[in-house]
Amino acid sequence: MNSPMSTNKYIHVVVMIILIICVFLSCSSKGKESSKNTKSNDSLVVYHEQGYTNDFDGTGGILVMKSLEDIMKLAEDGDMKAQYSLGICYRDGQYVSQSINKAIEWFKKSAEQGFAMAQQELGFCYYEGNGVEQSYDNAVKWYRLSAEQGYSIGEHCLGVCYERGEGVSQSYKEAAKWYKKAADKGNTLSKYNLALFYEEGAGVEKSIPKAFEIFMELANKGIPDAQCNVADYYRQGIGVKKDMDIAIQWYKKAALGGNDRAIGWLEELGIKN
Repeated sequence: MNSPMSTNKYIHVVVMIILIICVFLSCSSKGKESSKNTKSNDSLVVYHEQGYTNDFDGTGGILVMKSLEDIMKLAEDGDMKAQYSLGICYRDGQYVSQSINKAIEWFKKSAEQGFAMAQQELGFCYYEGNGVEQSYDNAVKWYRLSAEQGYSIGEHCLGVCYERGEGVSQSYKEAAKWYKKAADKGNTLSKYNLALFYEEGAGVEKSIPKAFEIFMELANKGIPDAQCNVADYYRQGIGVKKDMDIAIQWYKKAALGGNDRAIGWLEELGIKN
């Protein structure tokens, strides 16, 4: 049978162990709390230091990563690039609660200072009626300001408005002009539309060779729509020697990219992709 003294020693040891565990858990918890307040890679936001860049835009530029806290401070201090970046965060719900109204608020602040990316983004909001009353006139206003600074996406969007006659009088010639400007900077959307113009003779002198050249360039870059167009040319022998084997090869590539027309042609030809 244990004596009262040995029992007290046992209780003392247990209490000490419990205290040590509590202290450890407390320190661990504080460590986690403090880590939340430190800047980490998880809260880094793209800041457009120079120029512009995009997946389908060849304008180039330098992208810098800054913390959300820094972006917010810069935006509040009037930095137009940070204002645009913060607008993107609110638009996409990146590290902040998603809010198209706040996104537009920051896009406007940036656009009014002349930042071309924000002007194009604001124009697109008006074009779609996203967070603002839909207005092609306002869309064109902001697209034009962006395009006149040489931002290829702004140039492309302005070209679309001229092609469709939205917010401006329809003009294939003007559309082609803006598509060319954007295409020269590497914008693949404008290149594709310009190829269609050469194919149809809309706003430019009709040229099947030029159309095919652009389609082939884009096809080699993996653009499914262009791959399907190249397949059409070989299937019909338009500007090239008719070759069903080559046509099928391109239809298969386009189909893998999800092009419905290519999928339809493979089914029509009885070819399994």
